[in-house]
Amino acid sequence: MWFFKTPEIVFGEDALFYLEELRGQRAFVITDAQLRRLGLVRRVEEHLRRAGMEVHVFDMVEPNPTVDLVRIGADVIRAFNPDGRGAPAPGRDGGPRVRHGGAQPDRRPGPHRS
Repeated sequence: MWFFKTPEIVFGEDALFYLEELRGQRAFVITDAQLRRLGLVRRVEEHLRRAGMEVHVFDMVEPNPTVDLVRIGADVIRAFNPDGRGAPAPGRDGGPRVRHGGAQPDRRPGPHRS
């Protein structure tokens, strides 16, 4: 059995302003090149910078990514070393995802039951 700590999900009309309430020094934004070209990522970056954070954007996301692309993304995250906790912001509704913290959820095995 595995337990996952789910990230906090904030959505709605003023969701981007929540990013300004995050505390930390380094935020990692995961998105694709098209959303970046449309300017949606810039808005996320602005709110994170208002919170005093250094921001790194990884915009190589694509549908059905290869293992190599996932490894590249993991290497970039480790090199940037974001701090804090996860706080995905808009995402499935067309906005980029923000990771303020590590790349993986906190996973720990639960007790074994027979």
